[in-house]
Amino acid sequence: MENTKKEEFVYEPGSPVLITAMRGGKCIYSGKTRDDFLKENPNYIISDDWDYIFGMLTEDENKEYIHPWEEIKEEKWTEMLEVLPPADWQGDNLFESFRLEEAMFHNIYAYYLRYGKQYYTANRREGITHQQLVDELKTQLDIKEVE
Repeated sequence: MENTKKEEFVYEPGSPVLITAMRGGKCIYSGKTRDDFLKENPNYIISDDWDYIFGMLTEDENKEYIHPWEEIKEEKWTEMLEVLPPADWQGDNLFESFRLEEAMFHNIYAYYLRYGKQYYTANRREGITHQQLVDELKTQLDIKEVE
């Protein structure tokens, strides 16, 4: 006999958003069954392995939101610095970084990094350090030595 109390998760590959959760074979919100979901979209993955689903969601979030550093104008840097109190604002004369206080998606934030008189932005997961941001940009721009 099937365990009707187990939780399952409905996930659409390529989407960074969990479709829903199921308990006892039914959606906890709509009451749809696993068969209803698979008729709706045969590509859905329904699994009780949260670690697997979470790993897939994380991969999809990274593909959707985490990209290389993009150069921006000083005006945009200043606007973002002043729109909300900056979080994790730190740096020195050559490198300076901060992130916006509000997450863009789950634990993904917009980070801003100044290198001399050049300004950059990239989305990163919360918890990345100023030095990691600097190292990423240096690698991307192939900066070997800094003045």
